[in-house]
Amino acid sequence: MADPSTSESFKRRTRGVTTTSQLKNRLLPGQKLSIEFDPDTGRPDGDNAARFCTYLSYLARSKTSILIPKWRDVPEKTKDMIWEDVVVLTFISCCIYICI
Repeated sequence: MADPSTSESFKRRTRGVTTTSQLKNRLLPGQKLSIEFDPDTGRPDGDNAARFCTYLSYLARSKTSILIPKWRDVPEKTKDMIWEDVVVLTFISCCIYICI
């Protein structure tokens, strides 16, 4: 019997693409995800912090080019499009602007 790891029909399962369907599907139409920030560090804090960071990562990967090495080099138009998506899905209790 042939070893399945060497067989051409054997396909290794991988993690797959990260999507935000879990986040979007759990919210009712018009409902927003409440985001709180730690005032000392400026980082997301609270129950929705991990989901918010995952969503931001997804937006950055999907709307910017992998060839752009730094966030500063991303065109303002692209940053505005990302911000519009963030505002539609989230309610940010305290806006903190951090220049990176």
